[in-house]
Amino acid sequence: MIVQKEHQDVVIKAFVKHLVNKKGVPLSIVAWPDEVNGSIKEIDAIARGNGFKIAIEHTSIDTFQYQRRDDARFTKVFGKIKSQLIGKFSDRVRLTVPFYAIPTGTNWSDFTDSIKKWILENVPALPYGCGKYNVPKIPFEIQIEKRRSSKPAFLVVRFAPEDNTLVDRLYETINENSQKLVTYKKRDYQTILLIENSDISSMNLGLMEKSVKEALIENLPKGLDEIWYANTEILADLEFYLIWPNSDTTGINKT
Repeated sequence: MIVQKEHQDVVIKAFVKHLVNKKGVPLSIVAWPDEVNGSIKEIDAIARGNGFKIAIEHTSIDTFQYQRRDDARFTKVFGKIKSQLIGKFSDRVRLTVPFYAIPTGTNWSDFTDSIKKWILENVPALPYGCGKYNVPKIPFEIQIEKRRSSKPAFLVVRFAPEDNTLVDRLYETINENSQKLVTYKKRDYQTILLIENSDISSMNLGLMEKSVKEALIENLPKGLDEIWYANTEILADLEFYLIWPNSDTTGINKT
């Protein structure tokens, strides 16, 4: 998709700028191989400068499996409900629903109407505090928290899912993407895998670093020199961290 490609390019350009500022290495992007060689699996960018050369492969990973798919569904359904119920209550009301609450094939309009109707009819009479409820025609339990507040609001959030697949998915991602870098490693490029995550609530540097190291215990891929974590939760303030190997040196080959 064009939007995804544009976003990826913004992240890579910011990363190269980070290397310039952090390491004092004069670099600029000179090629986007995947755009030129679209018929084969190619890396995303090549950066050079003053004898330095780096091959960069960008990828992204969800904190939870299928998270971006669920994010899109959640935003479409519950974002609409939230916008329609703002200002409808004199208390602070928080609706919490499960992750993966909206199954494939759901009639989203009926889904939205059923939940909105139930909330409008029932929340005013609910006791203060937190309780779990079943809504007709909705295949999951919802939680409503109702509090007195001088700042009334209607909020919608999700329970974090039980998901222990992150390490396995990182293992597969690192293996798959590092293969693209092998050719460049043989040509004396410094090879970098840049792993992006934009989850503002559930991902952090410690979790990403721990999970990558666990994925690498029995998996030291050929052709890969460094793994960086790109925290893109705030697009105006991207953050980049070297997470493997843990080193303060530039680690950039000069030829």
